[in-house]
Amino acid sequence: MIADFGIFGGDDRSCYLAAELLRRGRRVAAYALTTGEGAAAVLRAASGLQTARSLRELAQSAPVLVGPVPFSKYIGKSAAEKSGDDLTQEELLSCLSQGQRLFAGQLPAAFAKEASAAGAVCIDFLKEESVLSENALLTAQGCLAEILCAWPEKLAAAKVLVLGYGCCGSAIAQLLHRVGAEVTVCVRRVESAWEAAQQGLRVCYAQGLAEELTGQDIIVNTVPARLLRLELLKGLRNGVLLVEIASQPGGFSPAEAQECGINAIFCPGLPGKYCPRGAAAAMADCLCSREDRAAGKK
Repeated sequence: MIADFGIFGGDDRSCYLAAELLRRGRRVAAYALTTGEGAAAVLRAASGLQTARSLRELAQSAPVLVGPVPFSKYIGKSAAEKSGDDLTQEELLSCLSQGQRLFAGQLPAAFAKEASAAGAVCIDFLKEESVLSENALLTAQGCLAEILCAWPEKLAAAKVLVLGYGCCGSAIAQLLHRVGAEVTVCVRRVESAWEAAQQGLRVCYAQGLAEELTGQDIIVNTVPARLLRLELLKGLRNGVLLVEIASQPGGFSPAEAQECGINAIFCPGLPGKYCPRGAAAAMADCLCSREDRAAGKK
């Protein structure tokens, strides 16, 4: 079995990615793909997919391995944490070879360091500019869908506070603004404040967060840091909706939110849930352009 890309683990994005790479004429092998029926049907319709019998066989068949986004959601740390057919970081590290490239999303620093020591090269999809920007737009679409399902009132004119104005925070804030919400963004940097103001958004700084929380209808956190401590959660109005987008540790404690009787929803992997085909296309663009450059193709 010889392939250009070996894809393993993950959600529907992995399945759509395999189909998209096959459509582009690339040789693809796969192992342990877990997908919904829609994505599985797309992959069945694509011709030429090779199926590996083990992770090691997959690793030996392709110079480029493609893991899930986010990596740690689908790949456990060690055999002690393994459940059924789950893949582990230990298993993957043992399969990597000198010069092999591994693409995935949110790769843990400790794992990347060990992989590098084994001679492999790790590339984080969510640090690649093209994927990052597209992922932010798809995350914003998914966030809006989650809010519409959980918010029982009219979204237009609702007071929304978005914590953070990075790629995802800015995309979410601008989309909510376009559908009529009264959006405030909480920022740390003057440059972010200026950019948000240019988009017609209200701005507050992290130092003034406590005052800004009062009266908000919806709060969306995109910052992986505990900004909303218990004393701040206690001051939120009745009926507020908390939306968690950030990775661990998140912006607030789920237990503390429950203790305060707050309606909180947790939304990991939104592109994979709502826009897997679009997310896969961005990943395919990244993979093909990087590998073509490495091969000296224009």
